[in-house]
Amino acid sequence: MRLIGLTGGIGTGKSTVGHIAAEAGVPVTDADDLAHATTVVGGPAYEAVIAAFGPTIVASDDSIDRRRLGDIVFADPEALQRLNAIVHPAVRHLMFTQIEQWRQSGVTAAIVIIPLLYESGLAGLFDEVWVASCPPDVQRQRVQQRDGFAMTHVEDRIRAQMPLALKAARADQVIDTGGDHASVAAQVTALLQRTKETT
Repeated sequence: MRLIGLTGGIGTGKSTVGHIAAEAGVPVTDADDLAHATTVVGGPAYEAVIAAFGPTIVASDDSIDRRRLGDIVFADPEALQRLNAIVHPAVRHLMFTQIEQWRQSGVTAAIVIIPLLYESGLAGLFDEVWVASCPPDVQRQRVQQRDGFAMTHVEDRIRAQMPLALKAARADQVIDTGGDHASVAAQVTALLQRTKETT
């Protein structure tokens, strides 16, 4: 099985690339979804996250208020490291379980979307790494429109991640997501075809 790691910055179109690949029949899992699963009520990291960041992050339905938690950790690098130290082990367990299931089922190629792929030291797990990249102004506009954040909050979230240029420099493939959907789809389709030919 050829295992592809897909990364990029917040708002750079990772999910779009993943959706295009999934529509082409390639299995895709997203570490953000796995992280969310670990912090739902009863999830393996739920109690530890609340213990680390206090009851103010708990919503009225007992769920963790992800926006409130985000405001804390993206404004404080040490807080973000503390959160990652709690959540990442549980996410890795779920991710490795999924990868093994793919291997057992005979999947020939699969994609794992990991926003913090390089930061978490997981690049070596993958046969190749793709980075979704777009111009900085496009990235900021997307995050602001999608999440409704003030620009200062957008900047906090972007600064909390490895610079996109560094990720692109280390990647095997860079997908330009600054254009329209058809342009992104054409790039992803070409990469998937090349992957198919090499497996």
